[in-house]
Amino acid sequence: MKKILTFLFFTLFINPGYSQQFIDFNQGGIKEESYYSVIPYKNVGGFIIVETEINGKKYKFMVDTGAAACLSQNVFTELNSQNISKTKVFDSNGKTDSLIIAIVPNIKLGDLNFTDIPAMVLPSNTIFDCFKIDGIIGSNMIRNSIISFSSKDSTITICNSTQKLNLKKKESTRIILTKGQSNPIIGIKAKNKNSVREQILFDSGMTGLYQISLNHFNFFNKKKIFDHLIQSKGGGDIGIYGNGNDTVVYMGRIPEILINNTQFKNISIKTTSGSERIGAKLLDYGTVTVDYINKRFYFESFEKSYDLDNKEFPIDIMVENGKLLVATVWSDSLKDQIKRGDQILTVNGVTFENVEPCKMLTDSNYFKLTDNTVLSIKSTEGCQKTITISKEL
Repeated sequence: MKKILTFLFFTLFINPGYSQQFIDFNQGGIKEESYYSVIPYKNVGGFIIVETEINGKKYKFMVDTGAAACLSQNVFTELNSQNISKTKVFDSNGKTDSLIIAIVPNIKLGDLNFTDIPAMVLPSNTIFDCFKIDGIIGSNMIRNSIISFSSKDSTITICNSTQKLNLKKKESTRIILTKGQSNPIIGIKAKNKNSVREQILFDSGMTGLYQISLNHFNFFNKKKIFDHLIQSKGGGDIGIYGNGNDTVVYMGRIPEILINNTQFKNISIKTTSGSERIGAKLLDYGTVTVDYINKRFYFESFEKSYDLDNKEFPIDIMVENGKLLVATVWSDSLKDQIKRGDQILTVNGVTFENVEPCKMLTDSNYFKLTDNTVLSIKSTEGCQKTITISKEL
């Protein structure tokens, strides 16, 4: 479903251009002086979910290297935490809002105690509500640590010394940590006839593998990095503040991307109005370690090369106000028949006139596509028609 339903992102950046006073989230930290903690996680819809404890009560937090620490509004109310300030932030789609900043005296994760942590308080939102998430373990909390993600045994390891991990320096590259919340920026290389290097966020709060911003797209396009480029109109990525705004979007294919020493061939890309990022799907291909202390990014792949040459459906979809809508039309042959905003009434005879958004996102059996999927469509003008789509792009 993720190939046709737009990606989910939980990236939040401080927006200093809107703030009268810059908020530094790089405060507080781990109480223990020497530590090595292995913590189980669950992969829930592509998100990395761990169990935490605050004041003796268990909570579900997402591990998100693309954000600072966060609390849901409900948890903030329960804890009666100290409210220290407000700041404006922007999500993965570039949408901006003002959020309360609170200090959390103690968050327990495994046998680690995080003390005096600044955290953003988030209003009710699709991702937290649907996935029953209470908060975020952000990069500011682990900025003085090393974190290793292992999908083979579904664990994260947090420690403060590389000697406690079997790391190979040849499988690593330098990283840059962002001001204010220490999000890790890594370097990758994209290749076609020419090659370019890209500085890109490693964002474990994104469910996909790779997405490129419009700014980077324009640079890549000038360097002739893409194959099979398609332009359309869209904006259905789901961020903390909902779907993205209408904008020009592109789908293309990059023949080769190198992440450290691992080759990914035939990468399908779609542009985003937010920032460029490598997401949590990278864990499907290897073990990822972010060494915040020494500013190194390790990716020890299960194989040296991956060919991701998969066909795409000719439309993307989104859920809005309980309706299943066309988000983007990529195929020229369909652009005269359907458009962005048209409602999908049935899929292979199954009715979707009233969609349950959380089921759409969390239940893999709720919405399924076949190789030849028959859609009943109602246009924004009220006309109905039936079309058949298959993976063709």
